[in-house]
Amino acid sequence: MIKETSISYYGLNYVEHAEADFKEMKAHGVTQVILAVTEFDFDFWRPNIPAIVAKAHELGLRVLIDPWGNGKYFGGEQVSKFLQDNVENRQVSALTGEKLPYACFNTNSYRDYFKNFCTTLAREAKPDGFFWDEPHYAFPKGIASITGGVADDWTCYCPVCRKRFEDYYGYPMPRYMTNDVKQFRWREALVVLSETSKALKEIDPKLEITCCVHATQNGYYVSEYRGYDNWDMVGACPYFDVFSTTICNWALPEDFFREITERTVAIAKKYGKKSERWFMGYYKQPKGWKQIDKSWYYFAGSGAIGMSYVNGHKGDGHYLMCTTSSFTTTPLKTQLGFNYKDFTPVALLGLDPSIIVVRADSGITNLDELLATPDVSLGGTGVGTVDHIITLKLDAAKDVEINYIPYNGDGEQVTALLGSQVTCICCNYNTIAEYIASGDFVCIATFTPDRLSAAPDVLTAKEQGYDIEMSLYRGVCACGDITEEQKQFYIDLMTELNDTEAWKTDYLEANGVEQCFLTGDDFAAYLDSVNAEFETVMKEYGLI
Repeated sequence: MIKETSISYYGLNYVEHAEADFKEMKAHGVTQVILAVTEFDFDFWRPNIPAIVAKAHELGLRVLIDPWGNGKYFGGEQVSKFLQDNVENRQVSALTGEKLPYACFNTNSYRDYFKNFCTTLAREAKPDGFFWDEPHYAFPKGIASITGGVADDWTCYCPVCRKRFEDYYGYPMPRYMTNDVKQFRWREALVVLSETSKALKEIDPKLEITCCVHATQNGYYVSEYRGYDNWDMVGACPYFDVFSTTICNWALPEDFFREITERTVAIAKKYGKKSERWFMGYYKQPKGWKQIDKSWYYFAGSGAIGMSYVNGHKGDGHYLMCTTSSFTTTPLKTQLGFNYKDFTPVALLGLDPSIIVVRADSGITNLDELLATPDVSLGGTGVGTVDHIITLKLDAAKDVEINYIPYNGDGEQVTALLGSQVTCICCNYNTIAEYIASGDFVCIATFTPDRLSAAPDVLTAKEQGYDIEMSLYRGVCACGDITEEQKQFYIDLMTELNDTEAWKTDYLEANGVEQCFLTGDDFAAYLDSVNAEFETVMKEYGLI
């Protein structure tokens, strides 16, 4: 569930102007202001900052202070007064030795300066929290942008960093990127943020600290050289409350957006943080509400939009929703503010079996052979889904690590397997029935209690020695709080449907769905049991 809708606010230091802008923000549904405060603002407009924060609070807006461009360590690349006064405390190119116009945040002088900057604002302005805006090392060569620009130079190779490295590892810092250099840079980049965040929490434990890191992926954004590729290290920091990522703008490919969003939510869940994504317009605007709705889908998880829509019509008997396992898993992994119990169960119509398929030319015939394959990768449909949970169970069963790759729907899964981009995919039988019939794919296991009627020769996972039983259910629910008469009307309608021959042949048999029919209270009890199972498994594997 979206808790806050924020907007960044830069460079206006007159209270009366800020008030007018804040009122406009409120009118458009904004609940939180990210107030950018530069070093120049701090020195020349400091008395106005508390007044601006107070005005935002008066209007019902939360305020996070963003030390925008501070030391050129944060996003914004503002002129740094610290660097003007401390010209020697700069980051140094590893390959050329050039001193760059970025503060080295490993120096004690910068750490003291930054901590004082933030703690002073915390005491004087009394914001609701702080926003660490894209902290990063300098990027000496190439340009870090949405068009790419990965280069081979990096920072920082100043005397302070070299000494810290040698003290830690026992040998001189190399000029070329190594694993030790990567680890060192990741650790040190977090020290100034951790120390300052700790100091802020000591002033006010309720201050919310957000760390917003670049979304990194070769080809679309810079990897390694900015120093924050290790998202786990950021997520694990005990002083951060929100794990946030950027960049996401409407000019970037959809699959990049989806992948980064899923990774963001997964890291936040793993470490018990809130998650956040930043949208940036740049030069290309959204195509309309449909694109924005799709963005919400990616953030909230499968089925969130439909569930939100139907839940918004409680008591109205004119709305029905087709449900599957995401009906229970999405509320578990995402803070939607409601779950399956807020709806009226009408009928369970069938079970859509989960299976694993490989390319026919792979030579793999069973689960043992699959898990013995080097660098095995499995294509699925998203973090916390049934296929993801099956993957984790297979990992645990054989103490292997399957590379799970989420795709945007069945079509992308199939395309990935056809192109040998993954070793296998976990999906439903109807997704790949035609590819099995054509001889492109082979089904090597089902995760059903019994063998499938559509594939009687395929062994179940249990028959192969893997105690894994999990499939998608297909059902129908209505809005919550409808009358008993309305509920019974739909139950009678679904019962009539289930008894027709066309339903059995044209839907169930044609799509490989196993018949399983329950209504009303029986379906409610089934949902309770399924939810309990998913909750247990997802907690076990750290998904919630």
